[in-house]
Amino acid sequence: MKNYYYVPTNLDLEALLVAGGYFGTIKPAVLDRFYYFMDIIYTTRVIHKLETHKYIFIHHKYLVNVLTTRWASDVKSILKELEIIEEKSSYLPGCYSKSFRFTTAYRNSQFKRIQISHLKLVERLELQQLMHTEILANKHEGIGLIIKSLQKLEFDFEGALGFLAAGMYEVPEMHRRQIVIDEFKGARYIHRRDPASRIYHVLTKCPRDLRQFVTFKGQPLFSVDICDCQPALHATLFPAASVEKQSFIDVVSQGRFKTVLNERQTDPFDLQEPCEKDILKKELFRHVFYGSAYANNESEIKNAFREFWPSLADKIADMKADNDLSRLPVLMQKTEAGVVIDKVVPELAQRHKGDENFCLISIHDCLVTTNPYIDEVKIALINGFKELLGFDLIAKVTRITKEELPSNHDSFAA
Repeated sequence: MKNYYYVPTNLDLEALLVAGGYFGTIKPAVLDRFYYFMDIIYTTRVIHKLETHKYIFIHHKYLVNVLTTRWASDVKSILKELEIIEEKSSYLPGCYSKSFRFTTAYRNSQFKRIQISHLKLVERLELQQLMHTEILANKHEGIGLIIKSLQKLEFDFEGALGFLAAGMYEVPEMHRRQIVIDEFKGARYIHRRDPASRIYHVLTKCPRDLRQFVTFKGQPLFSVDICDCQPALHATLFPAASVEKQSFIDVVSQGRFKTVLNERQTDPFDLQEPCEKDILKKELFRHVFYGSAYANNESEIKNAFREFWPSLADKIADMKADNDLSRLPVLMQKTEAGVVIDKVVPELAQRHKGDENFCLISIHDCLVTTNPYIDEVKIALINGFKELLGFDLIAKVTRITKEELPSNHDSFAA
């Protein structure tokens, strides 16, 4: 069970509440409601590595379920009045919502952990998460399999904490890892299915360097990952008779998309170095696929892409023309989830119904399993995308769990 909240170190909430005349709120059961709300904003930002000025969506209905009807609106309005948070009305597909961030006085502050005193609030939160997980599992056979697999994961807490203590992390990155370790301890499995139908859970949140401490019933985990999956999905934007399309398919089907564009750079990235490869990937998504259509800054990566595939570059620009930067990524993520979550995972779930040793967990376009099932999962994933795209993609298998398994495993579900 979660036993602390993150709050700004420069915030004296009790003093501000007293100064504002809110004397009735100076008691642990109420203070924890304010801390809970602030904790959501901070932990969401840290987990998803968002910049401090980004607003965080928090649905009022969710707050009511945890904070109660009596307090959900008051907590938001008082924190706004005290200039601790600020609010923005926004639109999400399917529902109106509001988003929040800390004011400039607090958003760049260091954050500290404070002990939770109102445990009933935490129990209510965990009950909501459990109910949400059960609803998703009952609605969708594939998601049900993912949840069952997550529940059987084991996490080497001792090894992870030792690894964390030895690392030199900036404070947000340290907190990010502490949050994930605590989520393993709290057995918080599925968090949500987003507007693009992707599933988010404890393993999608988990930084790569902590995934090495996760096993399934004592067995190491392996990822089966489609190479150049997101670029390949953009092939669906070409007209059927496009000559240019075949050139694009030739590159992405061989897993050479990053290499081909990197070769056109004046100072190419070293793609054998994971950090440099990640930088190149971020540059691609920033300048080619999902960045603003009105950005004035040119980049070599953007120019090389347009040189190879001008009609696709134009199509991408057209889809950004109304400055709705979520339109294209959500479309591509929905297409990806349609293959992975709604096709491949349910098919494998049907095939292994009743098999308690079968592990299958999605990390977006990647599937995680154990050694006996690698080939089967690999073929299913390749075939699933081939049915959509009409051509094969390459699937890469990578061991997730560290080579030497810990001698004793503690299940995080225990």
